Amino acid sequence: MLDLFATECTTVDTVIKGDKEMGSSLEVKKNAKSNTFDKFLSIDAKAKELLGQIAWVITQRKSEYIESIINLRSHSSVAVRRKSIEALQIIADRDIIDIIKEWQNNEYDRKAWLMLESLIDKLLNTISSRNGIIKDDIKVFTVGEALFLIKQKLAYKVFEIEGELGQINTFNEGRVSYFSLKDSQDISLSAMATAGVISRVDFPLNEGLVVRVIGSFRIGKNGRLYLEVSKINLTGKGELLRNLKKLKERLEKEGLFEVSRKREVPELPRKILLIASAASAAITDFSKVLESRRGGLITYLLPIKTQGIGAESEILNQLDRVNDITNHYNIDTIVITRGGGSKEDLFVFNSERVVRAVHRLNRPTIVAIGHERDNTLCELVADLRCATPSQAAEAVSLKSSVVVNGAIRTIEIIENDLKMKIEKYKVFIRNIFQSIYYYMEKRLSQNYLICQRIDIIIKDLLFNIRESSTDSFNISSKLVQLKLHMRFRQIPSTYHLLQGLQYRNRNMYSYSSTHYLNSFNKIKSKIQDVVYSTSILTSRLEKLDPKKVLERGYAMITQNDKLCSSIESIDKNEKLTIEMLDGKILSKVIKN
Repeated sequence: MLDLFATECTTVDTVIKGDKEMGSSLEVKKNAKSNTFDKFLSIDAKAKELLGQIAWVITQRKSEYIESIINLRSHSSVAVRRKSIEALQIIADRDIIDIIKEWQNNEYDRKAWLMLESLIDKLLNTISSRNGIIKDDIKVFTVGEALFLIKQKLAYKVFEIEGELGQINTFNEGRVSYFSLKDSQDISLSAMATAGVISRVDFPLNEGLVVRVIGSFRIGKNGRLYLEVSKINLTGKGELLRNLKKLKERLEKEGLFEVSRKREVPELPRKILLIASAASAAITDFSKVLESRRGGLITYLLPIKTQGIGAESEILNQLDRVNDITNHYNIDTIVITRGGGSKEDLFVFNSERVVRAVHRLNRPTIVAIGHERDNTLCELVADLRCATPSQAAEAVSLKSSVVVNGAIRTIEIIENDLKMKIEKYKVFIRNIFQSIYYYMEKRLSQNYLICQRIDIIIKDLLFNIRESSTDSFNISSKLVQLKLHMRFRQIPSTYHLLQGLQYRNRNMYSYSSTHYLNSFNKIKSKIQDVVYSTSILTSRLEKLDPKKVLERGYAMITQNDKLCSSIESIDKNEKLTIEMLDGKILSKVIKN
C-alpha cells in the first residue's frame, strides 16, 4: 500500500510539473524569443524533465505533439524512449506507421521493440478494419513476449463487469483481497482489489452478492488472467436483501445461530468491554443506565467505526484484538452496540466476516444494534440480543437493591446452613470421642484383668515354690538333728555328709527366696510399664478432645467447614467462623 501510494503521488507531481511546463510553453508560443519552448520535448533535455513532459502529453492526450514525441526515438535514455512509445499508443494515428516501423528496425531495447510491435499491430488493425482487410502474417514470439503484447493491448482498456461474488480471500494482512466473479452460466473470472478499494465500499462483501466492478485486465507471472478492480458498486437494494437472506440461511445451516452454543451472560460482571463508536450517543445511554443501576463496575471502551466507507475493515481489525484484550484485563462480558439508523447504515453488521468474527469472541457477548425493529446477523450470532444500548446496560447490571436483598437472603441461607453443619459436626465429634473413649476403656479393663490374673498366678507359683523349699529345708534339718541324736557323730564321714546336706538346704532356700524376689520385681516392673503406657495414651486422648483445648482459652477457626491451619489457606473474600468454649462468632478478613 505504501509503495502504491508513493507511485500515485509521484504521478500527480509529474502531471503538475507537466502542467507547469505546458503553461510555460504556451506562453512561449506567444513569445518566440523565450527559451522555454526549446526545452519542451527537446531531445537535448534531461530524461527526468522529459518523463514529466511526456506524462503530461499522455494525460492531456495532446496529439499535436506527435512529431516531438517521435523525435525522441533517438534519445539516449531507454526510459524516455519507452515513455514516448507509451504516449504514441495513446495519440498516434495510422499516418505515422512507416516511421514507427523504421524506429522498430533501429531499436535495440527488447521491451521498447515489443511495445513498438504492439503499436504497429494496433495501427495495422485500425487500417485493416477500415479497409476490410484481414492481416494474416504471423510472427513467432516467446511466451513472455506474447504475454507482454497481450498486456500492452489490455493495459489501457477499462471494463465494467457484473457478476456474483465468490471465494473471497484476504492476504498480506488485509492489503489484497482475491475473489471470483461468476455469471448465470457459472463462468468464473478471477479478480483482485487492494485494501484501499475495499475500504471505499460501504456495504459488506458477502459471497453470493451480485455487484458491478470496474477495472482492467492483468496477466500474472504464471500467465493467469485476472481483473484488477478499481471500484465495486452494488446492483441494487433488492439484490442486497436477497443476498442477506441467502447468507442467513447458510450461516444457520452451519450452526452459528444455535441456542445450545450460546453462553450465559453474567448478571454481576466486574469488568465490561464496550465496543462502540467513540462519538455515538450509544455510549452515553449505556453509561447513564449503568451508573443509575449499579456502581463499582469497570468499563473499557474499544472504539470502532459503525458505518460508512472503511467501517467493515476497522470493525474486523478491532475484533481481532478483542480476545487478547479480554485475557489481559480479565473481562467478564463484551457489549457491541450502536444507536439507530437506516438499514443501509446498519448493514455492516450483516457482513459475513463481521458475523464470524463475533462468533469467535471468547467471552459472553451482547449485541445491541439500532432499535427494536432492527435485527442484524451479528445480533443472531451473539450470546444475548438487546434492542437498545440502554437495554444492554440493564442486562449486565442488576439494581443495587436487588443485589443487597439477594446478598441478605444468601447470608441467611449460609448462616442456617452453617448452624446445621455445626450441630452435625458437634454430634459427629462427640460420637467419635465417645467411641474412642469406650474402646480404650474396654481395652484398658481387659489389660488390667489380664495383669491381675497373671499376678495371682505368679504369686501362687512363687508361694508354692517357697513353701516347698521351706518344707524341704525343715525336713532336712529335722532329719539331720535326728541323726545326730542317734549318735552318728562317731562316724566322721556320716557327720560331714549331714553337715553338707544341711548347707545345701540353706543354699537352696536362699536361692529360692532370691529367685522369688527377682521374679516378683520383674513382673511388677512390667505391670507398672503397662499401667504407665496406658495412662500416657489416656492423657493423649484427653488432649485431643477439642473441648479440652477450648477450655484452656484456645479457639478453633474454620472457613467453609474446613479447619484453617495457616494464613495461606484463608480466602480473603470469605468469612471466618471462630469457635470458642461458650459459642461461635463470624468474622471478616481484613485485606492488607
